Amino acid sequence: MDLKAPIDVTIGPYETYEDELFGYKASFEAYVTLTDAAESARPAPIVVLDEAYAEFAGSSLLSLRDGYAGLVVVRTLSKVYALAGLRVGFAIARPELIAVMAPYRPPGSVSVVSVSIAADMLLDDDAVAAGRGRIERERARLQTGLRGAGWRVGDSVTNFLLVDFGSAERAATVAEGLLQRGLVPRTFPATHPLAHCLRLTVRNEEQDDRLIAAARELG
Repeated sequence: MDLKAPIDVTIGPYETYEDELFGYKASFEAYVTLTDAAESARPAPIVVLDEAYAEFAGSSLLSLRDGYAGLVVVRTLSKVYALAGLRVGFAIARPELIAVMAPYRPPGSVSVVSVSIAADMLLDDDAVAAGRGRIERERARLQTGLRGAGWRVGDSVTNFLLVDFGSAERAATVAEGLLQRGLVPRTFPATHPLAHCLRLTVRNEEQDDRLIAAARELG
């Protein structure tokens, strides 16, 4: 396959899906079609779609595999499953495409323990609903607490909140204050469109109480 060959990518309106940076859902219907620019006999390119937050959105583009054999959907156990420590991600694709990818997977890239736990979680029909429900409840509580401290907290459907501090300087000051208190926010480079914001992960009640207390101190 010529991975450098130009392709024509047409992206239509998307299904309801949430934004990785902002954490909210945008409602639109979608389709994706890919055609080789030269319309030659070369195999269609492999397309990788990141669905790390799909369980929160309640929708997926997995069905596009029916019309496009080269689609690979990647997901993780670090979001709704809250198992980031396992370092497990997985790909969903047609069997023939998985067979092509398999030889390139390094041996022992994931521990037997991690694979065993991951398989159990994926086979548990209640795991996603339980994880999403826990995060939704704690996210609402954390959002209320941070807003009560005077922070401008946006709405979210994911496992994090985006807080707008109005300027990159203010965001950097708050980030430093949080770090001094043992709390690690997600920051953005000075040239990033979200440089004036911090992204805060929804954790457990004890850890989130520390964050709320810090917000009240930092103002």
